[in-house]
Amino acid sequence: MDDKSGRLKKRGVTEHLTKICKAIETELTKTDVNVDALEEMLEQLAVESNELKNLDSQIEEFVSETVRKEVKEVAEYTQKNYSGNFRRQKNTR
Repeated sequence: MDDKSGRLKKRGVTEHLTKICKAIETELTKTDVNVDALEEMLEQLAVESNELKNLDSQIEEFVSETVRKEVKEVAEYTQKNYSGNFRRQKNTR
């Protein structure tokens, strides 16, 4: 999964979680609370919460790999730059 699609999926799941939470709040403010509806919404909330956790870990893995690559590239570039500077200084002496 690339970072952009992961974030889009996460946004969708987050929006769905928000809708479920608002529906639960609405149900709880009623004088005649439908317990079955609440149980169903809580079950949906648990499923979506697990999906969100899964997406979070996938995004973290992707970002971690990307950061590792960038750190390696920076280290290689720094080493090449240092070697080039050292050679230039050596040749000017």
